[in-house]
Amino acid sequence: MAEHAAGESVDRYGPFAVAAVTMTLVAFPIAFNLGAYDAVFYEDVFRFVVAATAGLAVSFITPVQRGRRLWILRCTLGAPALWFVLSVLF
Repeated sequence: MAEHAAGESVDRYGPFAVAAVTMTLVAFPIAFNLGAYDAVFYEDVFRFVVAATAGLAVSFITPVQRGRRLWILRCTLGAPALWFVLSVLF
């Protein structure tokens, strides 16, 4: 097993951990409203777009393994931002 520096895991996974906590805080009201009222409200749609865009940005910043799954993840996270931009333009 390789030796690791004390702060290596913090430097490597720090942005991902911050993004995961932030996205959880953003996603909870959306999930609650969907479960309780069976509806997604307008302000929740914007929160969803922001959370997906933040996740997309973190996927480019955080060093991860490259592969097909990464591109599927990035396309999935980029879809709400693309939808929002297209709805504003057209």
